[in-house]
Amino acid sequence: MTTEASVAPDPVEELLKARIAAYTEADAVAALENAGEFDRAVGIQVAPIEEEVVDGITIRDSAARVAPDVQVGAHVHFGGDVDKERPLRGLEVYKILGGEGLMFLGYPNGKQDPEGRLLIDWDEPIPVSTGSFIPVRPGQAHSLYNPGKRDLVFVFSGSPDHIVPKESPPDRKMAVTPAKPSRQI
Repeated sequence: MTTEASVAPDPVEELLKARIAAYTEADAVAALENAGEFDRAVGIQVAPIEEEVVDGITIRDSAARVAPDVQVGAHVHFGGDVDKERPLRGLEVYKILGGEGLMFLGYPNGKQDPEGRLLIDWDEPIPVSTGSFIPVRPGQAHSLYNPGKRDLVFVFSGSPDHIVPKESPPDRKMAVTPAKPSRQI
C-alpha cells in the first residue's frame, strides 16, 4: 500500500495568507480611492492598506485593481533568492476579491530580449476568481490578466520593496509578458 506524503504548509505563505484573508472588495476599493497610485511599469492601480515589521522585514498589505482586458506587465521579484534567511523578502500572496482572470506563473530561463526583459518559461495559466489565493514565490515571474468586463480587484501581501509604484523598484525586474489567451474564460 502506498500513501501520499503530507506536505507541510509553508509558514511564511500561511502568515501572508492570514494577513489578507479578511479583506473585502469594499476594503480594497476604499484604499484605492483614498491612496491609489498607478504603477505604469506593470499597468495596475495599487494602494497600501497596512504595514507591519515581521522578523525585521517590513510587510505591506496592498490593494490593487486591473481594468478590463488589461494584462499586468510580467515581472520577477528576486529578494527571496538573494536572502534565503529571510524568505518573507521575495514572497507575495494574492487574494482575488472581485472579478475573474488568469494568473500566469513561470521562471526565467536565463535569457533576455533586446530590451533587457527576462524571457520566461511560462506554466499553463491558472484561472482565478473571487476567493482565490495565489502564492508567488521569490524569483517566480507573474502576470495577471483580466479578460472580464469589470475591474479585477485583489489584495496582496509582501515586501514594499517590490510593491511601491515607481519606475524601478529595487527588487523588481521586468519580463516579457505572456500572450493573452485567444479565448475568454
